This record gives sequence, C-alpha cells and structure tokens, in this order.
Amino acid sequence: MNQLLRQGRSENALKRVYDAYDLAVDLYSGYFQADGKPFVGHVIAVASTLAYLGLPDDLVVAAMVHNIYESGDFGDGEKNVVTPVRQARVRAVVGERVDGLLIRFHELRLSRQLDRVLQEFDALSEDDRLVLLMDLADHYEKVLDGALAYYGDCSWLIDFNARNLPKLVDLADRLGHPRLGRMFTDAMQRQLDWMEKVPDFLRTKDRQKYLKLRIPGSCELKEG
Repeated sequence: MNQLLRQGRSENALKRVYDAYDLAVDLYSGYFQADGKPFVGHVIAVASTLAYLGLPDDLVVAAMVHNIYESGDFGDGEKNVVTPVRQARVRAVVGERVDGLLIRFHELRLSRQLDRVLQEFDALSEDDRLVLLMDLADHYEKVLDGALAYYGDCSWLIDFNARNLPKLVDLADRLGHPRLGRMFTDAMQRQLDWMEKVPDFLRTKDRQKYLKLRIPGSCELKEG
C-alpha cells in the first residue's frame, strides 16, 4: 500500500486493492508455499511487481487474487475450477472486469500454453496480454529471492523456467516490458546460484511441491 500511495494511485484504486487483499487472506488462510512462506505473501509480491512496472489498477487488483480459482480455499472441497458460486463471491469484491482477467489467467497459464501463446501472439486481445504479464510476474516472483531452493521439490518449476527462459524473455519484450525480461533473467541466475548453496536439510520436509494447509491447533477437532 505504501508503494501504491507513493505512485499516486487513486483512493478508489487503493480501496480495491485492499479489498482484494482481504479476499486473498480469507481464501488462503492457513496456506503456505513449499518454501515455508505464507502464500498470501506471494500474491502481494506479484501485485507489487506489476505496480512497479506501472501497469493498470485492474491488473494490480487481479494480481492480489490471480490464481484464486486454481488454489483458493472456497470451502467447497474443489480445486482448479470456476463455478457460479465462486464467481459470485469473487465478483462481489473485484468486479466483473477483474474477474474476467482471473478466468483468462486460469485458462492461459504459460506453464501449459507458452508455445501456443508465442505462435498466436498477434491475435491476442489486450486483456490476454495483461494476463500474460501477470503470469510472467508470477514466475518472476517465485525466483526473486531464491525461494525455490527451499522447496522440497521445485523441479516442476525450475526446469520449466530454465528450459524456456529465452521464450519467456522474448514474451516480455513482445508485451512491451523488456525490463521484466531483464529482471527475470537476473533473478533466475541468482536462483540457480542458490540451488547450489542451500543444504538439503533446509528444504521443506515431505518433498513438498505446492501449497500446504497448516491448521492451527485451536482450530483442530478435539476428542470430546
């Protein structure tokens, strides 16, 4: 919020980002990444990266809840789905336009669609291009501070990033943000250095790869 204030973003933008943050806290409560950090820290950092690049308020708001349909805990026991009930809850907070960006993010993930995105780039809509910048910022954030070195198993992501780094940088250039490509390249080099430095005993136990729910003791079921 300090960053957005320094940038002179409007009060309406600040409120919308704050409300999206509040939704993220609700839907990621108790969730931790495979490096041990609270997951809500990830979405904040992605939003901060996009704000740093001067991107529109709608995209910063979307970034606060960017993968909510894939991994948010709506209390319905489902993962990786968009349902009318979920949409109603999300739209009540972020509005229809931002919800549309979230759905396109859900559909257009670079980890699954990178080659197709590059091949069909000229046909992409403006909103699709914003969504791709959000996905690039998502990948960047995961390597920004060497976090993958602390995952129990990060091969699913580090291998993708290393193998496709030239394509990801090319995509950032095509999207008009070469600075993001340079930032990503530098962060990846630091990440690979950290992979050599971090001892195995500091990696998350149980070969954790993704999110993990940790239930506070006061919320666990007790014997009656």
